[in-house]
Amino acid sequence: MGAIEILRRATNAGFSVGIANGKLAVTGPTNQPAIIDEIKDHRDAIIHLIQRRYKPVFPHPDQRDDEMTELVRRVEKEGYVLLWCEVLQDFVAFHRDDVDPATIPAAFVPYSDDELRHLFYEDGVSLSAGALRLIHAAKKTGAIITNSEALSTPPKGSEHYTDRLRRGMDWLLEAWGRMPDDTTPALNTAFDRNLHAWRDLEEEMYLLYPEWRGCPIGNCVNEQPVMCESCSSTSRNQIKISRR
Repeated sequence: MGAIEILRRATNAGFSVGIANGKLAVTGPTNQPAIIDEIKDHRDAIIHLIQRRYKPVFPHPDQRDDEMTELVRRVEKEGYVLLWCEVLQDFVAFHRDDVDPATIPAAFVPYSDDELRHLFYEDGVSLSAGALRLIHAAKKTGAIITNSEALSTPPKGSEHYTDRLRRGMDWLLEAWGRMPDDTTPALNTAFDRNLHAWRDLEEEMYLLYPEWRGCPIGNCVNEQPVMCESCSSTSRNQIKISRR
């Protein structure tokens, strides 16, 4: 097993692996000695790999736009950057369109400038974490992204579910707004029943249309009493690239 696979296993297991004062620094669970031993056995290779990974220049969350600008500049200057992606729980590489992916270290899943534009910029498509993971799984088989819109567009036949989910959310929002003043057991009982029914219907929809991971009601907001699986995952993970 190579350094990249060990780092992937360690990160997914909850370890933080970095460099402090020129030495490997590892923090994480104490009940997984096998992973710790693997890190020790491949210490030099892991240090070399970490040294090659992109290091944030603007690490504060409020400076994310500045950090993304710097990331784009580094890609343009150096050809590619190596990163760990929190949403995908995997190592990725962003590279210029003119860079041959074969020149990028193995096990870093490559994404070209053109592919990233399809995912985040020019197409104007907002993808959920689930959709990004589906795309990433395809990328790991050698696929090339040419259009990501299909994953965010409700498939034909899904109207039976999306219409009912929208109407259900309208009812939940209206009831949610009345609950501070209306504390009757009947409203609370109806709300709980319809909330669970909404979740069951959403789960059924995603089971029938596994290729789609878009929002069934258009765009959930944090003020809702419940968020769909897609928006909940997006909100939780923020669809961002974490640069350690």
